[in-house]
Amino acid sequence: KLVSELSTRGPRVRYVAADVARTKEWKKQAAELEAELGPVTLAIHAAGLVEDASVEKKSLESIARVMSPKIDGYTSILSAHAKLKTLVAFSSWAGRFGNAGQVDYAAANELLDHMAVLGAGRTRVLSIDWPPWSSSRMVSGIPAVVRGVMSSEGVTFLDEAEGVDAFMRLLPKASGIVVVGRGLPIPTDRAVHREVVSLTTHPYLDDHRLVGRPILPLASALDMMAEVARKALMLDPRAPFTVEELELVKGVDATEPVDVEVRFEGRQGAGVAELLVREQGSFRPAYRAKVSAKVETVAPPTLSGESRPLPFDVPTFYAQHTFHGPSLRAIDRVDSITRRGARGRLLTSRPAELGVNRESWALDPLVIDGAFQLAAYWAAAELKKAGYPVGVQKVAVLRPFEQRGTVDAEVVLERVEGDTFVG
Repeated sequence: KLVSELSTRGPRVRYVAADVARTKEWKKQAAELEAELGPVTLAIHAAGLVEDASVEKKSLESIARVMSPKIDGYTSILSAHAKLKTLVAFSSWAGRFGNAGQVDYAAANELLDHMAVLGAGRTRVLSIDWPPWSSSRMVSGIPAVVRGVMSSEGVTFLDEAEGVDAFMRLLPKASGIVVVGRGLPIPTDRAVHREVVSLTTHPYLDDHRLVGRPILPLASALDMMAEVARKALMLDPRAPFTVEELELVKGVDATEPVDVEVRFEGRQGAGVAELLVREQGSFRPAYRAKVSAKVETVAPPTLSGESRPLPFDVPTFYAQHTFHGPSLRAIDRVDSITRRGARGRLLTSRPAELGVNRESWALDPLVIDGAFQLAAYWAAAELKKAGYPVGVQKVAVLRPFEQRGTVDAEVVLERVEGDTFVG
């Protein structure tokens, strides 16, 4: 009946019965489907099974049967559909709040949530923690008295219209974990991302060596933290955001592959992002910053002072005054220099151009590092000194940089304190 109804509305529909928890079986079925209908770009993983019983009455076989549809099904879908852009997993309040007789079902849903937070490369993953749906077979079997008690304890019972509305609002851009219900406490926005940083995964690091060692640029750390924060805050890729008080705790040395974890935690549109590196079995902070979905537009300072002849051209700057290799040379040209700063034009980049497996930047690290390089040009010309960035007070992002082209930039001196340039 459903297939017939959908078909009359235009789309081509196939109904297939297959065990998604059996990876080989699902891959075979998926290959046949994609050969006929084209690549799957959106998957909704709603498989689940309950076998309610108290803990002492459960067997390992029963626990495996309950957990497999959720967990093995999730991994089967990801492995079978190479061009998947979005995966929506139907999780449950049982995982978040627990439920009598469902310790295994709760564990399966909680694990599903954690897998969603860790992400799946270029695939956007959303795990929705649903409360009971009033029209479901499970709820229809609950005695009215028991249902009344559950409601008094704060359990939400969704009708179909509410559930469909919530799903359609979340589908376009939400990711990570979303708990659906009424009267819930203010949610905590969290996201965690892990990746390996090495000369293989981030080949541009070969062009960012300090004393011969490949070091992750501060601008790259800023982009990675902004990306995770943006995911946690469910921001549209073109939405404005602010990063403040970016602090370098310890540089990330990629001489050997290093495990990096980026975390964000906040509430009501703002929070703290951290980039950590694994050392001696535990993760330790390398960078820390505040990220907010709010942006206050303040007119930036303008470059003042009499323009002076450029002391050297851009190729000479890169050859004699800085350590940046070809892929990270972001200054396209320097237009003018005064005793108070410099004005120039910077190159933008796409992840693929730097050898990074991502579709887009949250904040183009070549542009940000290019601003630091323009400051280094000024410092080399005026102070006869070289240096590197150690922090950022504020970055207000009003819209993304275009992935092809150039950006006009100004470096304006605020003060010089010993060996520190602030501007």
